[in-house]
Amino acid sequence: MKKLLLVLCLVSLSVSCSKDDDPKYSASDLVGTWTLVSDVEGGCPREEVYTETTVSLILYYGTDCELNDESDVFSYSVEGNYIKVNNSSVEILELTAKTLKIKVFYENAGETHSEVRTYVKK
Repeated sequence: MKKLLLVLCLVSLSVSCSKDDDPKYSASDLVGTWTLVSDVEGGCPREEVYTETTVSLILYYGTDCELNDESDVFSYSVEGNYIKVNNSSVEILELTAKTLKIKVFYENAGETHSEVRTYVKK
């Protein structure tokens, strides 16, 4: 009987201490300014500024990478490993204090494609 109790305790301990293979994130993990370092169009930076509820896209353009006066602001939510904006979502592949790596899905000529984008926190 004591062996059975010991085995049950060890099994329940190992189950409760097992590593979660699917990390979950929250909006507070994203708060801050993230600069795109991969797939930069025209050599100009792109920044995304996250608050707890909105994301602002800040774009630069031209040969001098001038700040675009207009920025788009969207409401978003974080559900598990996904950032949901409007009717689309991107998968969070990696999120640390300094790095955000996401997988973006898009359609082109009727086909679905994906690309990985890497950001660093300012």
